[in-house]
Order: sequence, then structure tokens, then C-alpha cells
Amino acid sequence: MLKCISKLLRSHFSITIGNKRVKVYFICHALPERSFSIRGKQLPLCSRCLGILMGGTFTFPLALQITPSFILLPVIFALILPVALDGVTQLYGLRNSNNYLRFLSGILAGLAVSLGARLVRWILLGT
Repeated sequence: MLKCISKLLRSHFSITIGNKRVKVYFICHALPERSFSIRGKQLPLCSRCLGILMGGTFTFPLALQITPSFILLPVIFALILPVALDGVTQLYGLRNSNNYLRFLSGILAGLAVSLGARLVRWILLGT
């Protein structure tokens, strides 16, 4: 069962940009060196995606209790900033990240997703 879920989460396609072939993942790359393992078994999500999933899942009920307004926008952007900075600085080789930092920044991004969903609900439904 875990292998089926893992294959689904890692499904991708390749595109060519210039003369370079790039993999585009639908959900998560789940690279072994960027994923947590439990008892020698790699989790099917990388640490950042796991943090986003957990952060969004556990904070969504709290986000529903917040009275929304457009003041949430800067808060959402501030919560996304750590995951963006971590990803971009690592992508350009400016520094090395680690799984714990990826996980923590992912949790903040998950909170941003929950707040964003609350804001969208307020905009579309007025509730």
C-alpha cells in the first residue's frame, strides 16, 4: 500500500528548457536525502511537503475560528517567506539546508495555506 502511495506522490513528467531536461513533480520529489525515515522506512513525502501537510491539517480548524480580513495577506506572505528563502537560497547554492529546517518552514507554509483558504472562503462566501 505504501509503495502505491509513494508512486502516486512522486509521479512526474519531464520538459526541456533550453538544452536542459527538467523533471516536474505533481506533488513531491521525495528525495531520500530530503525525507525523514522511521525505522529505516522512508516517508513518501519530503520533509518540506510533510511540514506543509501537517501545518495545514492541524491549523485549519484554528484558521476557521479567525475573523478574516485583508489584513491576513501580509501575515500569509510572512509565513511563506521562510520556505521561499530556504528553497531559493538552497537552489542557488548559497547555503545548505537540512530536513528539520525544511520541516519547520513547511509547517509555517502550511499555516499560511490554512489562513489563505480561510481568506478565500470569506471572499467567495462572505462567511
